[in-house]
Amino acid sequence: MRKPTVWLCTLLLAGFAFAGHAHATIFGVKSCIGGPTCGVAGPFTPAHLFSFLENGSGFTDIGTVALGGTAIDTDGLAMSPSHGLLGFHVAATGSTLISLNPITAVATAIGPVLPGRHIRGAVFDLADILRVLDTANNELLQINPNNGSIVGAPVALTLGGNPFTLPVSTDIAVRANGIFYVVSITLAPSPQTDFYTLDVGTGALTLVFSDSALQDGLVPSFPGITFSRVPSSPSHLFGYDANGFDDIFRYDVAVGAGSRTLVYGNIIPSFNAGLGDLAALVSGPVCHFEMTQPTFPPGSSIMIQSLHVYNPEVTNLFIEYKLWIDLPGGGTYSFGRGGDDGPTGFTHLGGPCCDIAAVIPGDSFHLNPYTLVQLVTPGSPPPGDYSINCRLEDPVTGQDLVVDKTPFMVVP
Repeated sequence: MRKPTVWLCTLLLAGFAFAGHAHATIFGVKSCIGGPTCGVAGPFTPAHLFSFLENGSGFTDIGTVALGGTAIDTDGLAMSPSHGLLGFHVAATGSTLISLNPITAVATAIGPVLPGRHIRGAVFDLADILRVLDTANNELLQINPNNGSIVGAPVALTLGGNPFTLPVSTDIAVRANGIFYVVSITLAPSPQTDFYTLDVGTGALTLVFSDSALQDGLVPSFPGITFSRVPSSPSHLFGYDANGFDDIFRYDVAVGAGSRTLVYGNIIPSFNAGLGDLAALVSGPVCHFEMTQPTFPPGSSIMIQSLHVYNPEVTNLFIEYKLWIDLPGGGTYSFGRGGDDGPTGFTHLGGPCCDIAAVIPGDSFHLNPYTLVQLVTPGSPPPGDYSINCRLEDPVTGQDLVVDKTPFMVVP
């Protein structure tokens, strides 16, 4: 298609600078416990979508999750480079897979209701398979992320060879090494939060550690846990505590209960939590844009805050990368490809249209704040939903290593 002349940009990769490890974005939902403070009769509604950086900064209350304009009980968050941010609308009759807009919190149903299923935990594994916990039937399920249907046979959960009962406050997470974790709260004989590893093939749980230390006078109850793709430590597990003041904590699973650290306290204090969840990307390379703001009015500059590139491997990662913008109405605008680089960084060589780059193990880079376009004429570019995107590919096979999309809006 004809490229709009309004997008006047040249992405100079020589502007990349070393920035240490990028802090990954973690998404979550906090649902209301019910009653007058929630403004609705049903429990766990409304649910607010939020995000924060793993270092405890940048907490954002994105807003109420709404499906068809109606607030819903939202749980079972999961993130994937291919499928974006997904979750489940949980109702008395069953659960429905939904996609979530990370800027507006608008939900879109992907598939039909799964009758009799209450999905309170979900995660994409390292092979991009969506695995979920059904608390109504105490089972692990595999879900097709394209149509919301169940794939294969459910797997019953067990502990020590005996059937295991999931509480509604539970979640599943996966480390970058492929090990799955499940969190549960035990009330008798004394309250404690239990962390298990899970064999997804057999459903067998193995207790790793328990935490009975009080927080705000209560034992923490974690309806949401997640690892992160660019963590300070690969064993750091983040947990959203819905007891007390509704805090975000971090554990080092290699240490156990004594490692619990407050990351962010008393999130969204306008209502008391019922349930909720956390989700983040946990594996593979990173190529991610961050904008200076989620919306841009006429007369302003559309600003890229940074472009993060991260290689989690132990050797150089040779990639082809492509950068483009999705326009309202389905069009695209390609504005850059990769550069060629030696073993000392991710710098541009040979013009803005070159293909191959090498990223050093563990390095994360950023583009300093960069003006993509000035909105000189009101309405040009037109108002609507946009996304700025990055794709990393294997230069030999053409296989996608990661596709990342960062939405932003141009308002009238």
